Amino acid sequence: MTTIVGLIQQKKQIILQGAPGVGKTYATKEAALRILGENIPADRSALNAQYQEAVKRGQIVFVTFHQSMDYEDFVEGYKPAEGAGGSPVFVLRDGPFKNIVDACYGRHAEEAFEKAWASFIESFEGKTNIEAKTIAKKTSFYVRLTDNGALRVGTDPNEPGQYTMTKQQIKDWALHGIEPGYNPSYAKGVGKLLQDTYNVPPYSPDQQRTPHVLIIDEINRGNVSKIFGELITLLETDKREADPDRGAPAETIRVKLTYSGESFTVPYNLYIIGTMNTADRSLGQIDYALRRRFAFYTIKSSRDAIERFYEGKEEELKNRALAVYDRVYSLFHPQDEGEGYVNRDFDPDDVMIGHSYFMASDKDELEFKLRFELAPLLEEYRKDGILVLDRDDPEFTDLLGALGAAR
Repeated sequence: MTTIVGLIQQKKQIILQGAPGVGKTYATKEAALRILGENIPADRSALNAQYQEAVKRGQIVFVTFHQSMDYEDFVEGYKPAEGAGGSPVFVLRDGPFKNIVDACYGRHAEEAFEKAWASFIESFEGKTNIEAKTIAKKTSFYVRLTDNGALRVGTDPNEPGQYTMTKQQIKDWALHGIEPGYNPSYAKGVGKLLQDTYNVPPYSPDQQRTPHVLIIDEINRGNVSKIFGELITLLETDKREADPDRGAPAETIRVKLTYSGESFTVPYNLYIIGTMNTADRSLGQIDYALRRRFAFYTIKSSRDAIERFYEGKEEELKNRALAVYDRVYSLFHPQDEGEGYVNRDFDPDDVMIGHSYFMASDKDELEFKLRFELAPLLEEYRKDGILVLDRDDPEFTDLLGALGAAR
């Protein structure tokens, strides 16, 4: 992971490649959180929760490429909508790439605050007040909405409130870090409530130029030229916006977007992580234009990962998983001097089944994965010519039998 993060920081974008089940998608989560500067918990569920929080904040965007995706889906394009009187119209909508670029510049902060404020005001419907807490002491206070749209705050829920604050005071602190001049603990408390409840981006001294990560799953399944269009050149590190943390000035290139005509470049604080299945024959769609703009890192199937997973678990379950893994591994990596069963067009490590297929919490789950996930995948490998085996080859039928999937 240290190597992966180092490559991302240097190159700004990376593709994690490997066979099915080696943990590419999970690795993108940890790598993305490390790029954001967050501490990584040891517990997997805690890491997933931390990842989801970053997604809610808009610092991580996840998208999957597919064959029908194009520039209009990814960057910007006109989409059908319902106009006045129900008549059909076309409106210009931003795709995930333009959205995260805007987030990198902090352009969504104002919009996010306005939406949050509207929801906050709506939440007073049918309520006398709303409880909030001060940031420093975590003590409760109560907020009332006045007839003119201002807020009255106080410590007694049954009183109308001793102090008044405005939307602008709260906005200045939440978005720009401007210290409220009067009763600052209350204004900050309401601002924190908006940040936590309605995903208003927290203030950053660098005007919210915090790192942002775009994760592109199955990047080799999309037509990259069709999806990125003229923006493919802008991905290069030296063609992006100048990074103040790097000494050499960037040769920044700006282009006009096809539909909106906006001047556009890629910000220095955007990082891109792609995943690619090396057992997928469609990887040929990754052209040289993309290859030279990304660093590539191969994640391999690991027996050690299986052993670590089963530490402290039932020994019999661990032995069963390792025994099957060894049999599958021998199919891809023969011990003798022969050529083995892997098609010469593939590197055995690029197609060896990943360790996650052998990880389970109990016997029933393991046997289910071996029979209904692993065995069908091996069958597909044989049909696709990745494994050069006859259907009735004893080596293959015996292995299927060991997986509980014998014909």
